[in-house]
Amino acid sequence: MSTSLPDDEKLKELEQKFDPEMRFRPLVAPAATIVGTLLILLSIFHYYTAGFGCCRR
Repeated sequence: MSTSLPDDEKLKELEQKFDPEMRFRPLVAPAATIVGTLLILLSIFHYYTAGFGCCRR
C-alpha cells in the first residue's frame, strides 16, 4: 500500500475549503519585517521584565 502526499494545488484547495481564515491577505515585505521585529523586541522585553522586573523599589 503506497501513501503519497497530495500536490501543492490539492493542498491549497483543501486549505481554502476547510480553513476560511487562510483567505486573509498576506503581509507585504516591509510590514512583515516591522511586525517580526516588534514581535522579537516585545518578547525580549517580556523575558526581561519577568526575570528582573521593570520597577525596582
